[in-house]
Amino acid sequence: MVTIHLKGRLTDDRRLIVDIPDDIPSGDVQLTLEIPENVSTPNEATARARAKFAAAGMLSTAVKAPPGTLPLTEEELIELGTLPPGSPSILDMVNEDRGEY
Repeated sequence: MVTIHLKGRLTDDRRLIVDIPDDIPSGDVQLTLEIPENVSTPNEATARARAKFAAAGMLSTAVKAPPGTLPLTEEELIELGTLPPGSPSILDMVNEDRGEY
């Protein structure tokens, strides 16, 4: 079996576009796709939301904590994830958000 490496492009309508060299004979082939790990899947809803937040000046592009920031301690993390006394449970809040269905 002969192996030939070609580059292609997947379109939004799920088509694969590949240019095949002229010296490749027509007939059945077997395709193997290698997807680069650093490629993220585009999401139209996310792109629209990002555009709206950017237009409103509310889109954060910070991906790391500022220099000199210290990591939170285990106790601080627990405190952040703990509801105040007398709060409804997480399940109650989720059910409230869901409403009648």
